[in-house]
Amino acid sequence: MKQGWEIKKLKEIAEYFNGLTYSPKNVTDKGTIVLRSSNVQNDELDFSDIVRVNANVKEKLFVLEGDILMCSRNGSQRLVGKTAPILNLREPMTFGTFMMIIRSEFNPLLLWFFKTDEFKKQISGGENTMINQVTRYMLDDIEVPLPPLQEQQRIVAIIRRSLYCH
Repeated sequence: MKQGWEIKKLKEIAEYFNGLTYSPKNVTDKGTIVLRSSNVQNDELDFSDIVRVNANVKEKLFVLEGDILMCSRNGSQRLVGKTAPILNLREPMTFGTFMMIIRSEFNPLLLWFFKTDEFKKQISGGENTMINQVTRYMLDDIEVPLPPLQEQQRIVAIIRRSLYCH
């Protein structure tokens, strides 16, 4: 471990929770957008397939700018764990029950950490098997390497440049 880096459990540095449960009768043309796994494409939000609901959404279940949206359950194992940042919110939105929001001051770094083999190894219990769900309890004990803030910002900047310069 490099000097100044710490290992923190995810539950110490972030909050995370599952989304809204709704029924087909709540689906409407007008209402609140419900983000689902189909809205996470290539690590970004995609609004080509949206569902709106007319339902009572608790304040906590509205996404915030900078949140990380994660697919926590899906019939397709390869989609479980995929993420996208919530950016450029144009209207209030919530997220479905098979999705999870991660909220932390460290989200820029966490967004990249969730794509690493280290995260995948920890979430699957060290086995080389695909997982079919991510639960809050599974996330609680995930160990995140945290560099000092200035180093975090440098790492995130390097990753962003390498992603968006190709």
